[in-house]
Amino acid sequence: MQRRNQRRGAPIITSHCGEIITRGQAPQLAGKYEALARVAAGEHDRVMEQSYLQHAEHYRRIHNSVGRKLAQLRVEQKFGK
Repeated sequence: MQRRNQRRGAPIITSHCGEIITRGQAPQLAGKYEALARVAAGEHDRVMEQSYLQHAEHYRRIHNSVGRKLAQLRVEQKFGK
């Protein structure tokens, strides 16, 4: 039986970067791309490292944007518009 007051989770995102396909929430995807960037740096592949870091930054921005919107909604609900 499902609980009725269960919080909705963040949406699952499918990300395509070259041959790599990853799924997860925005913070998870950012972490995965940061890990891939570290691997690329270890292999001295500067281009792929920067590509992965740009992907990670993109998902961090998405996560931060959603967080700001949720905080604003909570303030509006608590105090009215």
